[in-house]
Amino acid sequence: MSSSPALATDALFAALAKHPRVTAGDGHPMPDRCRVEDLFDWEAVAKETKMSREALLDATFGPGPRRAGLLRTRRGTAQWPLTEEGRRQLGVLVIPDFVQEDEETKILGDFFDSETGAGLPWEEREGGGYHASFGPTFIPKSGYKVDKSKAFTELPSALDSIRSRLQRLLRFDDFDADTVNDAGVAESLRRYAMSAATRGGRQGALSQAFVQRYELDGDEMTCNRKQALGMHFDSRNANAEVVIGLSLGEDQGHIFFSRSGPHKGQPFPLSLAKALEERGDGILVELPRRALYMFYGFARYHLRHGVPWHHDAARGGYRRVTVTLRSVPRPMPTAAPAAKRRRKDGEDAKQRRLMEMLQSFAQPLEKAAPLIDLTD
Repeated sequence: MSSSPALATDALFAALAKHPRVTAGDGHPMPDRCRVEDLFDWEAVAKETKMSREALLDATFGPGPRRAGLLRTRRGTAQWPLTEEGRRQLGVLVIPDFVQEDEETKILGDFFDSETGAGLPWEEREGGGYHASFGPTFIPKSGYKVDKSKAFTELPSALDSIRSRLQRLLRFDDFDADTVNDAGVAESLRRYAMSAATRGGRQGALSQAFVQRYELDGDEMTCNRKQALGMHFDSRNANAEVVIGLSLGEDQGHIFFSRSGPHKGQPFPLSLAKALEERGDGILVELPRRALYMFYGFARYHLRHGVPWHHDAARGGYRRVTVTLRSVPRPMPTAAPAAKRRRKDGEDAKQRRLMEMLQSFAQPLEKAAPLIDLTD
């Protein structure tokens, strides 16, 4: 049993994506904090690929005991820098011009409607810049647990048409090739997504929209923070696998994926992202204006992602907007536990008996016995 380069690039990634180890209860792939040896059902992958467990680990993460990692292992082959197909295998897909020019004009017009004051309810983003969120409300510092006491808010109506097309993409519906570029989404998700629902075209409705502004305004340090978004993971169990983004307003945008750097949550420059990619520690993806991008599989569950800053403060006039769409399940109404219902029913019965007893003592005045007049 051996690991051939051809298998490591296509059949191996497809087999790994098909057999992730999942968390109990919700069926999501294992979190990033587990050891690489715990990420997949190696026995099932070995059976499918006819490779030994050790050969699979070597082909995926490099030879042990100090494995190079997923990306550096690719870096050491002729497959680097990654082609479009190589990025698909790792779970990153870009569709240029998915948003039409007139759609972009309408969306940005609604987002920044200064004439009527009906633009988005922008809030300052931690670290710099602004954002607006729609759909679920998350409990602060809870790891993105949905606040079940609050109803989902409506998403901006300017996104309705695009959301409809995206839902069809995730369901693998047929498209007219002359009007919609599906860029092989169905094939990529069937082969390289890691959750059964997404691989089967059953990902839930896109119920959350997170809108972010990246712009230049102020001194150099402030501008850098406003253009950037630090490296982070999206929640693995609060929302479904595929995360979708739209890049609007500017021609130059990037998203960077990496396992090891830069520092979590800190703004970082484009030059650092390029250097990390060059040595095999990241994937830098350029995002043309009006492009759609989505990530799933390895990029979703194994790599962090963030947005680098890349313009100096002197440039001016830079205002890029991204819209991130996720499928967050709406909380199901839950019935009160049986013991709690019985306790409440008992309390209600006691209250009724007490009221009946009090009412029995309250005789109407006309039925009361007449007073005896003791005077002559």
